[in-house]
Order: sequence, then C-alpha cells, then structure tokens
Amino acid sequence: MSHKAAIAIICIIISSVAITASLLLAPKVETYQTIVIFRSDDIQPCFAFDRLIQVNNIFIDEAVPVTLSTIPFIGNHTLDDDPTLVEYLKNLKSTRPTLVEFALHGYDHQMLSDFYGGSEFGGIEYPTQYARITLGQESLTETLDTDPVTFIPPFGTYDNNTILALKALDFQTVSGWGQFTKEYYNRTGPFITQEILHVPESQSFVKSWHNHTFYTLEFLKNRFDDYYEKGLIYVQTIHYFTFTDQEQLDQLRAFIEFIKDHKDVEFMTLRRFAEGYLDGKIEKTTEGWKVYP
Repeated sequence: MSHKAAIAIICIIISSVAITASLLLAPKVETYQTIVIFRSDDIQPCFAFDRLIQVNNIFIDEAVPVTLSTIPFIGNHTLDDDPTLVEYLKNLKSTRPTLVEFALHGYDHQMLSDFYGGSEFGGIEYPTQYARITLGQESLTETLDTDPVTFIPPFGTYDNNTILALKALDFQTVSGWGQFTKEYYNRTGPFITQEILHVPESQSFVKSWHNHTFYTLEFLKNRFDDYYEKGLIYVQTIHYFTFTDQEQLDQLRAFIEFIKDHKDVEFMTLRRFAEGYLDGKIEKTTEGWKVYP
C-alpha cells in the first residue's frame, strides 16, 4: 500500500469516528404525542395568598411547569401593595426558573366592553389598549424583575388591536378562550397573526362561576384523552383561589398524575412553547410534536 493510500485511509477512519462521535453526543430530537400547558390565572395582590402557595406547591412537588397569569392592578391594590406576594413570586422564579413563567393578565381585570360577552380589551380603541398593556408590562418588569412575553386577556377575549399592541410591545404569545378564537378567528389550535402566536385555552377547571364548582375528575380525564388521542396541544386553565379544600387540591394532583401516566407527554410553560414554536424548534408533524434541541 502506498504512503498516500495509507494516509487517505487514516483520514477516512478519523472522519468516520468524528462523525459517529458527533452523532452520539448531539442532543436528541424528542417526539411527543402532546404538549401540556398549565395556566394559573388571576394571581393578584392582597388575595388568597395561602391558597396560591398550596396550589403552587402541587406543581413544585410534581415538577410540572406552570404559567402564572398575573394581574398588576386590581381594586385599590397594586403589586407594590403586597410585598409578601412579590417576594414569594421573585423567590419562586429565582429558585425554579424553568418551572414558572409570569404572564401579564391584563391591566386591572375590568370588563370595559360587551365584546363577545365581555372584555377588558376587545372592542376598545388601540391607544387605550396599548396604554393599559404598557402599564401592566411595566408593573411586572419593575416589581417581579421579569420581562413578560405572554399575554392572558381577562375573560379570554381580545381583538386585532390587542394583537397590534402586543406586537409593538414585544410580546410573543396570547392565550385566550378557545371558544372565542374559534368564533372570532375561526381557529382553535396554535396559529400566528401579526407575528403573535395564539395558544388558546383547551379546558377550564371551574365549571360554574356562581359557586366555583369544578368539572369532575372523570370529565377532565376524558377531555384530556380526547386531545391526547388527536395529538393536539392541551392548555389547562385553573384559578388558584377556587381551591378551597383538600379534596379540590387532591383533584388537581390526581389530574396531573393522570396526565403523567400517559406516554410521550411534555409539560411546558406558554413561554417555552412559544419560543420553540416561533423559532421552528417545536413543530407539529404526522408523528407528533417534534422538539429540537
């Protein structure tokens, strides 16, 4: 064998070894049947703090991410009026950064129009919407040391002016009521308008707002299974203050554990999902939801 041939063979071997090593060391692309997002709405100052801790502790114990939908101003209170809540939330974010996300839940959760049954933003002129979202964004940034990129409209309703304001203020995602997006946009799954990703709610825990009764665990299980079998993203909304006894807390834990018992399920915050989806690192395929490193 000639000297040149030997060198060529050695180079091929080295190249093959390098390629094999890179393939072995490269982060693996994961495929999931569904992605599950929990949205905890109406986090607010001076209200039901103990229940917030109890509900959050379930997510911490189960190591399940949750998007905390936060109202910056409500009634006569601001986040600054509740330093206990603020310090708790800041500590939660610093100690468990991958587990929680702070989303902006409107400005003061007031119904300002009758748009689609009631809205704080839908049907309101653009300058007013922009101003209210700006003030809410500034409040979360200053008090919680965060940069909210997810917007949760109170009452689940919003309009195209909301989307334009969110785009101008560098938000990524809006998550409203699924039935609303079906009627207003004729869409239910994740979709994009004006560079803003819409990720509608799939199901609420609360069945009746008159007495805060919940859907049964069996109903929630069937609802999730329907989404799971179809390979759809599942967004579950809860309201922490409605969990008033241990039985209701146990129902939340049991539902989370039921979801965990399914194969190929990934839990995410809205922020993580949006960042991956918008960057092309999360995509829906015929095989399921592919999540790229």
